[in-house]
Amino acid sequence: MEQKASNTPSPVPPQPAVVASTLVQALETCWRAIQARHPELPDAVILIGAGDENPRALKWGHWSPARWTVPASGHRSEVLIAGESLSRPARDTFGTLLHEAAHGLAWARKIQDTSRQGRYHNKEYKALAEQVGLTVEKDRLHGWTITKITDETCELYTDALALLEAAVEANRRAHRRCARSGDAEGDGEGGETGGETGGEGGEGGEGEGGKRASTVRACGCGRQIRVSAVEYTRGYIMCGLCGKPFLTPGESDEPADRVVWLVRAAALRAA
Repeated sequence: MEQKASNTPSPVPPQPAVVASTLVQALETCWRAIQARHPELPDAVILIGAGDENPRALKWGHWSPARWTVPASGHRSEVLIAGESLSRPARDTFGTLLHEAAHGLAWARKIQDTSRQGRYHNKEYKALAEQVGLTVEKDRLHGWTITKITDETCELYTDALALLEAAVEANRRAHRRCARSGDAEGDGEGGETGGETGGEGGEGGEGEGGKRASTVRACGCGRQIRVSAVEYTRGYIMCGLCGKPFLTPGESDEPADRVVWLVRAAALRAA
């Protein structure tokens, strides 16, 4: 018997901004799980941001005490997780949370665990990092800063880690869909310059992609390039003259806007 077509709308793939919010929620849950085992650990505002502010020293995260003012709660510290970290296994990102949690415990206990503007990690930090379940190795320049989560610690946080893994994987799936959608709109093959020969649908001429303003990217000094959607979503393409990224009209490289870029690029690198 022939069945009627369902009127149920197709599910809408999660959009990058929504998935980024889910990631932050998962990271917040992980932080609360750490607090449950270490009650002295302060509350913190969890952010996803850039880890490449210093091109010579990529960082996976940072701890900044009393960075935020929260109504009725006073000051609250900040934990930043680098968007680049999301291309790593979720357990490594959880390890970064534990690394920053060790700094949080030092702050709560009024222990000086770093010097040289927070770059050098001393023996006090080493002890705290081991306390939260990390192995610690010494770096020649920055002290006891090389940390790694252990299998035993992962077992202590099974539920929180599973939640983070699911959020990271959802992020990757969402951005793979975005990349495929960009190809389907006529921007041509990955790495090429903008679908000027028409798509497989036989539309001929320049093709829709050849006319789309979104295939033209401009930098801060006005230079322009044409690049496919797939190549564009891989990450910033920088101008060698002004040092600014080539962007689509209306985009910016302000820190808030960079978060979506970083989450998207991390997902595509891990795909």
